Amino acid sequence: MNTQLADTLGRLQAKIYWLHDAEKFDELANTASKIYQLLGHSESLSNQVGSFISEAYRISDDAQIARFAGDPQKELKHYSEVQLQLAKAVKLLHLPVETAEYQVQWWMLSRHKKIIAALSYILKQHNQLSVLAKAKLSYYSFQIGLGHNQRNLAKCEKYSTHYWNLLLQSKEAMYPYIG
Repeated sequence: MNTQLADTLGRLQAKIYWLHDAEKFDELANTASKIYQLLGHSESLSNQVGSFISEAYRISDDAQIARFAGDPQKELKHYSEVQLQLAKAVKLLHLPVETAEYQVQWWMLSRHKKIIAALSYILKQHNQLSVLAKAKLSYYSFQIGLGHNQRNLAKCEKYSTHYWNLLLQSKEAMYPYIG
């Protein structure tokens, strides 16, 4: 296992959340692209995936705005658009098509503070792993989100690194991470 790679991936993953908060979507796309290049994908494919992920984050903000405006139909419309962006990334990465749906569902449910429901979709997103690995990844994902909400970059990086350590140990041919 490459702990240095997991550390780098963890820092990049955490950085994405801060770039999203700062609405630096071009830099977010570049950061996501670096993750996929480090995972062995070509620069061209990684750049495309990074752009789709960045656009998904941008549109998810529109969904959040619609939610706060009390327009659930518009919120769901935006999340459908998010899913389309992530589906493009998933297709390029040769991941199961459901991965995009699971990602969107846990993003939306997390924003609605429905943590248990959100965790169920994180479990589904990592379905190819053992039950113990899925449980650990869900816990790490929860801690990453908690660190982000607390504006604690060190905590976010720590648990993102744990996430990647475990994912890289799994020796899966495809990692179900899409932002």
